Amino acid sequence: MCGSGGAGLCAAIELAENGARTLILTKEKYCQSNTILAQGGIQAATELDDSVQLHYEDTMKSGHNKNNPKLVKKLTEEAPEALKWLINLGVEFKENPIVPGGASKKRLHTIGDVTGAKIMRALNHKVAELEQKKLISIKEFADVQELVKDNDGNIAGVIFKQKGEKEEEYKLAKSKTVILATGGSGGLRYNGLNTSNYSSITGDGLAMAYHAGAKLIDPSAIQYHPTGGVFPIGFSGKLISEKARSLGALLFNNNGEPLVSKGNRDVIVNNITSEIYNGYGVKTPMGSSGIWLALPMIDKINGEGTIKEKLPSLYKKYKGAGIDITKHAILIYPTVHYQLGGIEIDEKGMTEIPNLFAVGEVSGGIDGENRLMGNALSTVVVYGRTAVREAAQISKSISMPEHLSLSHLEDFPTKKENDLCLD
Repeated sequence: MCGSGGAGLCAAIELAENGARTLILTKEKYCQSNTILAQGGIQAATELDDSVQLHYEDTMKSGHNKNNPKLVKKLTEEAPEALKWLINLGVEFKENPIVPGGASKKRLHTIGDVTGAKIMRALNHKVAELEQKKLISIKEFADVQELVKDNDGNIAGVIFKQKGEKEEEYKLAKSKTVILATGGSGGLRYNGLNTSNYSSITGDGLAMAYHAGAKLIDPSAIQYHPTGGVFPIGFSGKLISEKARSLGALLFNNNGEPLVSKGNRDVIVNNITSEIYNGYGVKTPMGSSGIWLALPMIDKINGEGTIKEKLPSLYKKYKGAGIDITKHAILIYPTVHYQLGGIEIDEKGMTEIPNLFAVGEVSGGIDGENRLMGNALSTVVVYGRTAVREAAQISKSISMPEHLSLSHLEDFPTKKENDLCLD
């Protein structure tokens, strides 16, 4: 397993519970991933006036019908069961669902504005339990460099760079299957914009899969989130959850004129950037520009105390900087947020290379040209669990690879197979 974000941990748990031993390789510290930063919530059609079909239609419409319909169908059909799975792991969704931007029904299940963090806490607890049973092992600061094939062209392991006490070492991990859960590439800060991603999220999985011969779907398609922080400077690029606008926060330009505040993210982003380009942005002391996000409207609409209850993390962060968001608007600007394209997969999470799977943001085809809010966490759970069911079956039916195709090791400091540590 390459990656320890939400998709990787869902996959590792499902693998272990299917009887397969799993090695998690994580580039940085364990659980340092974008999933833990996810604020908005998870989409699943559970209300009486909602349906899987409406969730499907909203997702396709949001993606401008450039999505893979088969992948979307699976996502929307299995999202309610994925939500139940999380609840069984101990994730408590106590709030009533709300209507997320671009959706037609109350379908977004949230836990304040720390939904991703709460999900990751429950996943981590389960992984720790399985680690105690020797079903999962974890290597931190293990930077995967290359996918390895056997002589028949099947994926048979990875080469990773391990930080040692004195120097870095290149090691080989043999495996019957490999699951890429490495996230997107938002840490590259496209177009020089700030990003809501960790800086370590740099598209490694996409590059490795492509080098190994996997097909990529629209790898240059990036989603920009409409409301990233722009002031104070320490908030630059930090996410202000779309939940804020779902609860009633409104966007205004420097003339106090309202902008469209709800809808598909790409439309809102275009509106904001157009306003600023045409001179209607608000200048910050650093010389950058933003648009007002009037958060106090939330309490005006829903009653005093709603902000503190529904957006507690956001309230505390800005309060710490001397800004009371129950009384004052804040400045926002779009931020690099999500990899829309990625590695081509089928409904089982399989790539076209035997024994290679891709789950979560590293995969492509689900979101089309614009991701519907809340579908990222749905994708993490649905496809994280789906892929490993197939991987577990493969693992049970084949032997550990012996003869590997390692001619490309000339690219690495360690050139001989015997010099590599076999884990």
